Amino acid sequence: MLLFFLSPLHAQSTPTNWNDAARELARQTAEKVGSPSNVSLTVKNASSLPAGDVAEIRRTVESQLSSSGMRIVKPEQSVADLQVTLSQNVQGWLWVAEIRRGNSTEAVLIPVFTRQAPPLPGVSSALTLHKTFLWAQPDATPVLDVAILGGGSNPNALLVLDSSMVSLYHMQSSHWELQQAQPIARSRPWPRDLRGRLIMGHDRKFDAHLPGMKCSGSADSGLTMECHSADDPWPLGANSDNPRAFFGARNFFTGAMNGNVASLGPFFSAAYAQQDSKEWFFAQTGNVLRFSGGASPGMNGWGSNIVGIKSGCGRNWQLLLTAAGDYTQSDSIQAAETEGNAIAPVGTPVDFPGPVTALWPASDGNSAIAVAKNLSTGRYEAFSLAITCR
Repeated sequence: MLLFFLSPLHAQSTPTNWNDAARELARQTAEKVGSPSNVSLTVKNASSLPAGDVAEIRRTVESQLSSSGMRIVKPEQSVADLQVTLSQNVQGWLWVAEIRRGNSTEAVLIPVFTRQAPPLPGVSSALTLHKTFLWAQPDATPVLDVAILGGGSNPNALLVLDSSMVSLYHMQSSHWELQQAQPIARSRPWPRDLRGRLIMGHDRKFDAHLPGMKCSGSADSGLTMECHSADDPWPLGANSDNPRAFFGARNFFTGAMNGNVASLGPFFSAAYAQQDSKEWFFAQTGNVLRFSGGASPGMNGWGSNIVGIKSGCGRNWQLLLTAAGDYTQSDSIQAAETEGNAIAPVGTPVDFPGPVTALWPASDGNSAIAVAKNLSTGRYEAFSLAITCR
């Protein structure tokens, strides 16, 4: 399924009779199915719109489709099936149109920002993604993950996993001071695009997962750690209770998993989000797979890093996704929620000084850790990401 984001229809230019949105929907549909064409039309209401407005929207869409050379027919007579879901997010109305032709599905996402659009019931009117600087590596050694010890907005200790060691830092006089470091002894070279993951347990115990290796240790009183060769699966969520996936020879998960998630093809990262239902999302190269009883392809146009956090805002859970791009470009992370079979951005993305090289859920499950390579300095920087609402 291909996903297209259309330009928002802003309040000052959007009439209350929905004509602009319906006209844009008809134009995009005609481009994709051809004109003239026979199409079937289904309109579903997943918003707080009353039945009268839903009926008006359907009539308006039918009129604009007809003006664009498309005839509304029964599904068995159509060359394409058009399903329009009327939804909304924290910013206003949102239409998700799925255009099905045989085994192919394309989606058009139309934000309709109007002054008349109320907030979602029980949902705050604003959602903001915050980026908090945590750590800058003193040299160019790649940082793989960071764990906050002490919790809250003022952590008193950091555990830093890089390509050669695990380091414990304590906050002293408003700056981080190294307390202790344990080297990672390995018998073979790392893959070129190295990845690693810190999983915190009780009493500051931790596991460090690396390709072909697992280290276990404690940061309770000083830092102790032992490493050994292992092909154990890595936890996908915030803690070791989540489903686990086996890591491949390079920087992808193989797709083989244990837990309650069926195996699928190779993927780069995964996210859990409990919005309309409990679901897992798997990011491949620029494409996100949504697992809900089965994997359905689609939701294109994103980067390869994805994570889910429970913010308590909006639909309670959000996805955080990196932008499409490569390691020579600056990056950004966008908060999003699912709307039908699409991923709908919410709030404003946060920018980074270079590519995001790691994005993992924090141990609290309510925030995330992002690592980016600063293109100006060549050093790696770690940030905490959290969502607030009002």
